Amino acid sequence: MRLACLMLSLTALWGCRAVEAVFSCSSDTQCIVENMNGYCERDTGYCSVPDSECGTRRRYDRSAPAGLAGNCTGGSGDDLGISDGLSAVGELGDAAAPLLMGTVALQNGVEHAPPGRASASHYLAQRAGTATHLSVYVHGSSLATQIRVGIYDHEPGMTARNLLGAGIIDAPMPGGFNTTTLAPPVALTAGTDYWIAILAPVGSGEVVYLSCISPGCTPLDLSQLSASTTLSELPAVWAPGDAFPDGSPITAYVQ
Repeated sequence: MRLACLMLSLTALWGCRAVEAVFSCSSDTQCIVENMNGYCERDTGYCSVPDSECGTRRRYDRSAPAGLAGNCTGGSGDDLGISDGLSAVGELGDAAAPLLMGTVALQNGVEHAPPGRASASHYLAQRAGTATHLSVYVHGSSLATQIRVGIYDHEPGMTARNLLGAGIIDAPMPGGFNTTTLAPPVALTAGTDYWIAILAPVGSGEVVYLSCISPGCTPLDLSQLSASTTLSELPAVWAPGDAFPDGSPITAYVQ
């Protein structure tokens, strides 16, 4: 049982609540701290609260066990739920196929995307070629039973626009790269702007992936959410919702 303090001290957030014992959560609704919406970290089962000073933008609250309480969530390597030996293209996909766009770098942020709302990240194509496959790293705590990914072209004003090609990942494997075939294949032009989008369709469970979160990640780029929160597939024409100056690139690549 967790007891909330009767008075909130703005200078002592971590001391504002008495905690009788370590508290394990199973949903975000159990992690409301002093009217602040928190998160139930799926990989540990403990509550965190928003904190812009953390690379992942979240910090464990006082109800987490010693060693986690008061510390930023995530980190690097095993702390992010990332398996060893997944840092080179040859270990991830077809080493013979050139990487046309994206990155295999394991980014420093962990993003939780609820079912029904897509996220798009801005990229420049590194090479010209026809993209036939798209791979995305799925975090070990992801609950999605299906993931839809795609490539959008770019509209002036820094937003995605038309869906060029898409693929479906059924029963995605958490803790590793998952690859799908793009239909139709997408002809990419080197140095041209594109967007890679990821969606957990309505009813499929939350998808968790890695993204570039400032500070400590380069090159930092734009990301945006879809306006719709009830998507079952990626829309043919992107309608932008909230936009962010970071969040891209995500750990995904196109071959």
